[in-house]
Amino acid sequence: MAITGGGYLDPQFGLAQGFDSYRYYPERAGEELDRNLRRLRLVGCRTPRSGSSSSTATSHTSPTIREPFLDRLVGGPSENLDDLAYVTSGLDLEHSFVLSKRWRLKGTDGADRELSADELQRLTDLYDSGLAYTDDKVSELLRAADSVGEPMTVVTSDHGEALGEHGLAGHAYLWDVNALVPLVVKRPHRKGPLRVATQVRTTDIAPTLLELAGLPPPAGIDGLSLVPLLDGAEGQDREATVYSSFSNRGLALRLGRDTKVLFDNTAWGSLWGRRALYEPATDPGELGNGESQQVPELLAQRLLSLAAGIRGAVRIEISNTAAPDLAGSLQGPALQPARLSSSLLPEGALQWESPRRVLLHVSIGDSCILFLENPPGAALRLELAPDLDLQLDLDALDGGVHRWLADGTWSEERPAAPSAAVEIGWTALQSATIDPGEEDAELREQLRALGYLD
Repeated sequence: MAITGGGYLDPQFGLAQGFDSYRYYPERAGEELDRNLRRLRLVGCRTPRSGSSSSTATSHTSPTIREPFLDRLVGGPSENLDDLAYVTSGLDLEHSFVLSKRWRLKGTDGADRELSADELQRLTDLYDSGLAYTDDKVSELLRAADSVGEPMTVVTSDHGEALGEHGLAGHAYLWDVNALVPLVVKRPHRKGPLRVATQVRTTDIAPTLLELAGLPPPAGIDGLSLVPLLDGAEGQDREATVYSSFSNRGLALRLGRDTKVLFDNTAWGSLWGRRALYEPATDPGELGNGESQQVPELLAQRLLSLAAGIRGAVRIEISNTAAPDLAGSLQGPALQPARLSSSLLPEGALQWESPRRVLLHVSIGDSCILFLENPPGAALRLELAPDLDLQLDLDALDGGVHRWLADGTWSEERPAAPSAAVEIGWTALQSATIDPGEEDAELREQLRALGYLD
């Protein structure tokens, strides 16, 4: 059974699959936890295999006062930030589409202004009161669960919240303030606490629950079971990745507590290929200028290989072996700047003409690979000179589209020696996680030899 709240958990998105009962309450934050408490008290665990999932957004985005928790935190009454504004910028061609959100206060003249240090602290206190409220509710929920059985429990979160760090607000970023989340696991019959210092991932939760339930993981599942760590075994840090497609922030790779690499794989020419290197152990706030540090080429290659594994995207590859320069455009309602990224984009290959149309130019010897992530519409049109005009219905893109150029003519049949090629299809539902395939084995051995991997 699931009891949920929050917009993205609406059953219309398909998350109700596999539940006997999926109850969605788009109401005031906290309702979900109260309803789950009532359900546990009234129903209890009637069968050995019953379970319940509860989701809440009590500490999400705009903080509000939660009493008596705020009073306990600050030692007295505190005012709400009634004029708090959550401002989004970077939604146009001029800003090369890097979505930024910032906290602002509305001034008496109607203009927004930055928060002072005291106001930022008050914002943090408000957020902390929400965390304390959630902690109290979850504690009550767990006590109720203990009263009706010996539950297996996981408490985690999908992201953290920027409260002015790096001058930002919200959760559209790859900084640790967004990417690091709590993970608390309670297995049945274990009494004493255990803190695991090894870096793990949220993708490890599913195989962990399956093993604790005595079930085998499906073939190809992401992540590794945490049960050996829960049993006290020593473990190695697990290579962890974070991908932020919505804001074109790109990909971050974290190798334990020593190395973190950020890679911006947006298809905007002024930003594509930006890389940064941080050392979380000595710079936990990622306050140093990571872009001034040289990213080892092997780590850059690893990031590129991970970026190429983006899931849920239309993949468009145009390669020019020996043809004259290929020039054309990609356009249509499915094309959105926030959704277009690239792991291989030569300089000058793409130029945005408008938010729904990009100009393409692929020189001899170059390849252009684009990923259009989760396109919201079905229509897309690719035009290339000479004489290629593909009208694409993405909903009917079964098996992909291939075209080869030879002797100035495009063909659906591969010629003996094509001078150019176009390939369009959905990427496989793979994800960028720790277990690379054979193609990455040599790269991982090189990284291990240099000390980046255990």
